[in-house]
Amino acid sequence: MTNEILQFIKNYNGGPNQAAEYEKDYNGLALKLFRFQFQHNQAYKKFCQSKKKTPLTVKNWAHIPPMPIQGFKHLTLSCEPIEEAEAVFMTSGTTNPEAKGKNYHKVLTVWDESMKRPIKQFVLPDFVTNHCPFYLLPMNS
Repeated sequence: MTNEILQFIKNYNGGPNQAAEYEKDYNGLALKLFRFQFQHNQAYKKFCQSKKKTPLTVKNWAHIPPMPIQGFKHLTLSCEPIEEAEAVFMTSGTTNPEAKGKNYHKVLTVWDESMKRPIKQFVLPDFVTNHCPFYLLPMNS
């Protein structure tokens, strides 16, 4: 999955030039990722089944059930053993410091690649160049 996501980011790095092609590619990749998460993440699978959404019934990315923030606070949502996570991003805990939401990342490659264009375009458009990498890294907890 990682290589397919990275290839998609590379293909559309400059934005969707052809909307129909982009939508088709995005939909296919999103559905494949949904199948993967459904198969390898029991907590997410149970959530989807409670919504009567499965890889057999979902045909468009817009119908993939989004996990509410409470799920990230109270469930272990990971397709890989959490002990293998390279990083864990956590919510601030503003509403409940005892129950911070967690987002496990086995590797940061996809996250890093997905952030380069938005950082350059929206956060530091006059500063970041192709020769000046800019990364947001998780804090060690």
